[in-house]
Amino acid sequence: MVRSTFLERYQNGEHVEVWNELMLFGEAVRDEPYYADALAVAAETMRRARHNVELLIRRLEGMSYQFSDSRAAARSPLSVLEEWEQIAARMEAKAAGLEPNTFSNIHAKRMAEAIRQRVTAQTPFLRELAAQAASKKQASKKAPLEDTSVFDPPGKQTSRQLKKLEKLAGGPLPLSLRAWYEQVGGVSLMGSHPVLNRVRIAFRWGGFPGWEEAENPPRGEISRLSEGLRPL
Repeated sequence: MVRSTFLERYQNGEHVEVWNELMLFGEAVRDEPYYADALAVAAETMRRARHNVELLIRRLEGMSYQFSDSRAAARSPLSVLEEWEQIAARMEAKAAGLEPNTFSNIHAKRMAEAIRQRVTAQTPFLRELAAQAASKKQASKKAPLEDTSVFDPPGKQTSRQLKKLEKLAGGPLPLSLRAWYEQVGGVSLMGSHPVLNRVRIAFRWGGFPGWEEAENPPRGEISRLSEGLRPL
C-alpha cells in the first residue's frame, strides 16, 4: 500500500495533524524526502489563507467597513482640533477642583480660555483642511482589494525581499512564513465601522452626540457624564 503524502493528507482534512508531524521533524524537514512535500503543504496552507483574506475584505467592504491606510503618518486636522478641546476640558476641570481666585485656579482658567479662543479661531480653517483632505481621498479611493495599504499581494520583488529577510535573520525563514509572503503578501484590516464610530462619538459627548455641533456645549456636565466610560 502506497503511503499518502503530507500534502494528500492535508487536502483530505488532516490539517492540524500534518503540521504537528512536520514540526516534529525540526530542521530535518528541510531535507528530502520531506522537504518538497513540506513546501507543498505550506504553499497549500497559504493559498487557503489568501482565499480567506480576500473573502474577508470583500465581506467587510459589503458591510461598509472603512479601511484605514495603516501607512499614513499624517494626523487629521480635526484630530488636532479634538486634541485642543480635550486639553481645554482638562484645564477647566482642574480649575473647578481648585480653590477659587487662587493663582492656580486663575492660571488654569486663563489657559483653558486661551485654548478655547485658539480653537474658535482655527476651527473654520481646520474644518476646511479636513474637507479638502476628505475630497482628495475620495477622488483617489480604490477598492480595498486594489489598495495596497489593505492588501499587498506578492509581486516581482517578493523573492528578492525574502532573500534580504533571510540574510538579516542569518538563515532560512520558517516554511510557513516564507509561504505566507509567497502566496499571500501583506494584509492590514485596520479600520472602523460607521455604526461603531457613531457610538464612540456618542460616548465621548456623554451620550449626547448632538453637542458636537453646538457652539458652547456644557463642557463640565459632559466631562462628568463621560468620566470613567470604557473605550470601545
